[in-house]
Amino acid sequence: MPKKLVGHLTCPECDFADAEIAEDKNGHLYRYCPDCNATYFTRGDPKRTANIKKKMRPLAPATPATPTAPAGDPPPKKKGALEAWYEGAKK
Repeated sequence: MPKKLVGHLTCPECDFADAEIAEDKNGHLYRYCPDCNATYFTRGDPKRTANIKKKMRPLAPATPATPTAPAGDPPPKKKGALEAWYEGAKK
């Protein structure tokens, strides 16, 4: 199951600037530091969850991808294998 990253926080144990704040399988927040391997679970406690949310830096929202193709005529439709065979057989 992929980790659902929510934000970053400075690790209080080693001062690593980008310790990860993520959700566990139950939707509760936890902190993991990839530098010192320290892990802190809130266990769904509202007070602990509020404290970690207050200290964390949320992830930047994903920006929508801009279309790279110029506006205008749509690209030509590709022929399937059967259509290509039929076109070749007609000639």
